Amino acid sequence: MKQRQRQFAAAVLMLVLSLAAALGLAHPKSRAVQFTMMHAGQLEECIQANGAIPADIGIMAFHAWDGRHPMTEFVLSHRGGQISGCYYSPDDVPCAFRNEETVLSPQGRYWNWAGRKWYGRTQRLRQNWFYFEAQPAEKRGMRV
Repeated sequence: MKQRQRQFAAAVLMLVLSLAAALGLAHPKSRAVQFTMMHAGQLEECIQANGAIPADIGIMAFHAWDGRHPMTEFVLSHRGGQISGCYYSPDDVPCAFRNEETVLSPQGRYWNWAGRKWYGRTQRLRQNWFYFEAQPAEKRGMRV
């Protein structure tokens, strides 16, 4: 009888831990943190060598954007008009979505920005890697 109770308690604990992990990874920022922990080193090597980005790393899309501070952006989520993911900045400089030229304003741990087509925020995850959230400007009542 006690063995069954222990087995049941262990099964419930595993279920709770599995749900907590799934919910944590479902949040876009948590997903970006996990993604950079798993793939940053490999992706930095590919980017620096102008190599191909592996197809099996769980991204929706990636883009290399030129500009004053180039960046390579990895889209991990697109929900309700909001796009989120992470990007590699070889200059270790925060950038707006799609490297749109605009002013980034520091606010706590984030940099907020509002461009002609997009607005959002970005946050440093680790050296050279940043998390981003972006939404179309028309959702904010801005002119496109």
